Amino acid sequence: MRYEAAKNLIHVHAEELAKIAKRGISSYQQYDDDGSAARRKDGCILLSRKVELGELHFLIEGSFDSGERVPRLSLFSEEMTRSKKTHAQKLLQAEAFILAAILAKRDGLCEVEFETELKEGEREPVLSSYKINAEKLESFFSRCIASLALYGRIEIERVTKRLPSMKAAKFPYGSPREGQSDFIHTAYRAMASSLRLYAEAPTGTGKTVSALFPAIRAIGKEKISKAFYLTPKATTAIAAKECLELFTKIGVFVRSVIVTAKDKVCIHSHVCRESKQSCPTFKDNKLSAATLALCDLSLPCASPEDVRKTALEYGVCPYELSLCYAELCDIIICDFNYLFDPDVYFRRFFDKRGDYVFLVDEAHNLPERAREMYSAKLSLSELRAPDILGESSDLSFAASDAIKIIKKALMPLIRDEIRTDKDGSRHAAYHTKSLPAEFFSVFSSLYEAADGELFASYRIRDEYSAMRTRALRDYCFKLGKFKRAIERFDDAYELFVFLDNDEIGLEIFCLDTGSVIDSRLDLGSSAVLFSGTLSPLNYYKSVLGADRTALTLEVDSPFDTGQLSVNIINTVTTRISEREKSLGAIISVIGATLSAKRGNYMIFSPSFAYSKTLFEAFRKKYPKIHAIYQSSDMSKAEKDEFLASFSKSDGKYLVAFCVMGGIFSEGIDLVGDKLIGSVIVGIGMPALSFEREAIAAYYADKLDSGVEYAYLYPGMNRVLQAAGRVIRTEEDRGVIVLIDDRFNDPLYKKIIPSLWSEMRFLPNAVALKEVLDKFWKSNK
Repeated sequence: MRYEAAKNLIHVHAEELAKIAKRGISSYQQYDDDGSAARRKDGCILLSRKVELGELHFLIEGSFDSGERVPRLSLFSEEMTRSKKTHAQKLLQAEAFILAAILAKRDGLCEVEFETELKEGEREPVLSSYKINAEKLESFFSRCIASLALYGRIEIERVTKRLPSMKAAKFPYGSPREGQSDFIHTAYRAMASSLRLYAEAPTGTGKTVSALFPAIRAIGKEKISKAFYLTPKATTAIAAKECLELFTKIGVFVRSVIVTAKDKVCIHSHVCRESKQSCPTFKDNKLSAATLALCDLSLPCASPEDVRKTALEYGVCPYELSLCYAELCDIIICDFNYLFDPDVYFRRFFDKRGDYVFLVDEAHNLPERAREMYSAKLSLSELRAPDILGESSDLSFAASDAIKIIKKALMPLIRDEIRTDKDGSRHAAYHTKSLPAEFFSVFSSLYEAADGELFASYRIRDEYSAMRTRALRDYCFKLGKFKRAIERFDDAYELFVFLDNDEIGLEIFCLDTGSVIDSRLDLGSSAVLFSGTLSPLNYYKSVLGADRTALTLEVDSPFDTGQLSVNIINTVTTRISEREKSLGAIISVIGATLSAKRGNYMIFSPSFAYSKTLFEAFRKKYPKIHAIYQSSDMSKAEKDEFLASFSKSDGKYLVAFCVMGGIFSEGIDLVGDKLIGSVIVGIGMPALSFEREAIAAYYADKLDSGVEYAYLYPGMNRVLQAAGRVIRTEEDRGVIVLIDDRFNDPLYKKIIPSLWSEMRFLPNAVALKEVLDKFWKSNK
């Protein structure tokens, strides 16, 4: 839907009208100059019809292809499940009926003969033929049109109120700082020129507002239609929301929403997961009314709580409401998953390219997240059909046959790798850059059988319906994820085969995330990827899908080097083989750090086991100092309590032992005296594994940087993130102590941020105590 103010005319494409009639929700869509959708091909029948609904004037537009015999409407898509295919066919049929009604009206026809064509992947197209009376077509058209009036006013408000206010938006903090100004101007250039920007902007540079401000201006000037603020953590989503609310206070009208996972926003998510038909909100078709009610609240940013409250009032699913409302928003705040995950992405936005900007916050987290999304694991025992179907079901026979074929293909590969342990159990690990030829047909056939079983299950109503459907959905999800990974398999992937006793496990592992991230970013017109720790930039450009035209920016820290004392104890090793021997020296360094000033400290180490070892050794030597540690299975309440400990102002010590790369090493703000120092034990290197070694081999061959890409750069990012907890504002003062002899390596020194330019290499705890005493004396 697009409002043309000069003509007081709202353009609506027939495809969108079909979706509005089906779902009751509208969204702005990009149009070609002639008003037809991007799907239109040469040799088509252009159709349009003006409709008046009260004071609102609409122009419905679309086109038929010129078929061999009669007009044809075609849709080309990737392979779909049967339920999604049914949904797509219904929408295609509805769009065709709308176009046929327009054609009948235009040419004065009594009836219209036409076809629809659904082309799914490499399969034969599905053709459907129709010959419909003009009166029936007109009746259908009228029912569809009735839903338009509800959303016309929202589109007019977008064009006449929101866009002008965003176009004229001012920076909310007076004048931006020098580095911040560079960020804003470069980000806007990327959005206006359909480019990507990779920006390293340290803590204190105001990354959130520096990304959102140019996005707001770009929307106002119609350089882009929407901005997606993508973030891995709820804390950064809240920061984005607060920033948008700040713009509203200075007269900018913006509509935005935070979309969060269904199980976090909906109290019925567990019921819905088992069976949508069992969900209390399933039968209530009030999404349209609920969406309009949420619009009428005029919220700058609708939070999950706002969405939940409105959903409860109207008896609709809050997750579905957030998605419908997002279609009417200028800015959508959501997790990485909703763009990058091939299984759960927003299909309503990203089934085709749009003029969007993607604002990717904490972008240093994206490569590992993307690697998880595009890798897939499956054991042969998981290939067995769900028990509830029984051993005589068609799917059970198909799964049994598939397992036999896969075993036959794999056993020759792992036979020479099999080792027997002292208990008689057999183990093996094997990896290869090529898939067995049988995989493609076997997994494709088994998935088709499972999808057919699931589709049939939806139509069966008995006492086992919910259990059977749930089991089949879980089975199809796991199998489908692995099948799609097979289809993506190329030289950026490896197949791992693991034998553990009699169980064979398969893993398709994504080595290089650059190409998959690039393909997802290409669904928008521009992107700004930013983080406080995006160093070295060339590494992150490679693993984050930068193309040749990508812009880069490194913003200097706004903080003074005098706010921070950075010290490296380079005579102590933290290698696994030496940890017991170096434990006493490490505890002495921690003690020296604390003795210089009473306050709150965090002690970071590479693993939960090592962190607990350090915690117990510290408690033994300093039993009177209050110490806590981060366990691997903390509940939300325990996490909140852990963080709340830093807010107590009792003048005592607090020493918290945490894990690098964990929930307390990034995304939290402990300003002022809440945290005055961090001790970082080790280089944060990821654990040695078959997969990490495969990454190292891949990048050694591709860029001659195997160890750096697999271990050094990811590990150093964990170090920088952990260290970044100390200085959060211009008033903060604090100390950072790094313990490991490997920090002497020039490769590590090259990644050190400018704020650490005055760091010192010290031999022991005594020398450290002397340096820290002087620092705190000068920063009273």
